[in-house]
Amino acid sequence: MLQISLMGAIIGYSLIPAAVWATSLPLLFFSRLPIGLCKQTQTVARAVTSDCTSLTDRRSALARLGVATGAGFIIGPAIGGIISARAPLVPPIIAVCLFLVALAIVTVSLPETSPKMRTDLPPKRKQDATDASSEDGEGEQLTGFSPSKYPQVMRILGARCLVDVAYLMVETTFAIYTTQRFNLAAKQTGLVLSYAGLLTVLMQLVAIPRMHGLMSEHSMLIAGASTLAVALGCIAAAGTMPLFLAAIAILAIGRALFRTATDTVITKCALPEDNGAVSGASDAAESVCRVIAPAVGGFLMQWYGSTAPALGGAIAALAGTLALHLALRWAVSDAATPVEKKIQ
Repeated sequence: MLQISLMGAIIGYSLIPAAVWATSLPLLFFSRLPIGLCKQTQTVARAVTSDCTSLTDRRSALARLGVATGAGFIIGPAIGGIISARAPLVPPIIAVCLFLVALAIVTVSLPETSPKMRTDLPPKRKQDATDASSEDGEGEQLTGFSPSKYPQVMRILGARCLVDVAYLMVETTFAIYTTQRFNLAAKQTGLVLSYAGLLTVLMQLVAIPRMHGLMSEHSMLIAGASTLAVALGCIAAAGTMPLFLAAIAILAIGRALFRTATDTVITKCALPEDNGAVSGASDAAESVCRVIAPAVGGFLMQWYGSTAPALGGAIAALAGTLALHLALRWAVSDAATPVEKKIQ
């Protein structure tokens, strides 16, 4: 799966220079198709990480994965922005080269991690992995992700969507908000985003691994969601740049806690061989939020002012925090299916 993801990215990014050179807008749009269909590297990487770690170590491992992802989102746009100012076609070519290197590394050095696909496991252990995921109490075949197999995951994802929409409403209208509220130029807005990204990386690199044993994943998830709600309210109320930067710091802390805890809780709800499918369902839910949030945020900003997306986001995040609390209580108290009983 990781190889397919990387090959899709290679094909898509290879088409971008061709589209620009040919001044073809349809080809540029088409270049996004293989990227959107195949490039699920983060989903697969989380599944591989979950396969390779124990339940107790998974939070720290996913936090380190988040650090790598966050660092890429900080360094990549900075380098791409500098290079594209002089040579607009070079960044996608560099991206293709990096994906080719990653594909070679994965092909040569990354073995299969799914218990059902590995060839180095004893037959008895592979059969145990298959039996654990293939049958319910009456022999019904249950493979991959489905709402009936993992209702607790569906409840958590539904509650998480409220928090994600709240955050994404602000993220997608952020440049307009900073221009209208603080008269920031594009470069200054970029620096604020880099500041937020750096704080998120530091949280995932330093703070979250040290929380092991001090805070459960459930507590961290609720803390992250409630911190996001507070941060969005502070962003709506901030009238000066120092207060705004302080609110951004709170937002970065809440986002780091929430994202890491969500990934950990959801993968812990799944059987090992279903980690990829469950991570895919999680990313699909986030993609839906990324479609809904800009429309809602834009509507609120147009009709109720520049602070409306942040204020509305704070309310939605509070509702999401309550929904998460209820979903997590149900997940602990109610093993709704035989599969979940094995997880519990």
